[in-house]
Amino acid sequence: MNVQLIGFCNMSTQNIGAELYFVGKRYGHLTSNIAESLNSWILEAREMPILAMLERIREQLMTWFSNRRQLEANTQGILVSKIATKLQTLVNTRARKYRYMQATESLYEVKSKETLHDYIVNLEDRTCSCREWQSNGYPCGHALAVILGHQEDV
Repeated sequence: MNVQLIGFCNMSTQNIGAELYFVGKRYGHLTSNIAESLNSWILEAREMPILAMLERIREQLMTWFSNRRQLEANTQGILVSKIATKLQTLVNTRARKYRYMQATESLYEVKSKETLHDYIVNLEDRTCSCREWQSNGYPCGHALAVILGHQEDV
């Protein structure tokens, strides 16, 4: 076996590009899926002269944004309906099953009786040791358990 390969395998996975350790917020979307969707939209436009292609892409984006606005026109609050539904599902299926203990003013230990794992939630930094909150951009079930217990906005 190659000695360099062993060293590479022993490196921290945080820098190898795993989605779990991506520092940006994805809000539940994978970048490649969005790029593939856009690419399929512009298949026809790719064969056009540059100005016509750009105009077609602009028109398609305007249609997309308009359709999204119409979908969310009756949405109450500041969350889009898709995320609001995900959060409500997390509250109903997971958050109410957890117990938590306060460690500091913003740090909590959340215990799961189902998985027998403990998770660390930091409300100030908006992080959880499961990394879902950081990855998705909205609170995970562990964080929601704490937030619900406090009955305050985060």
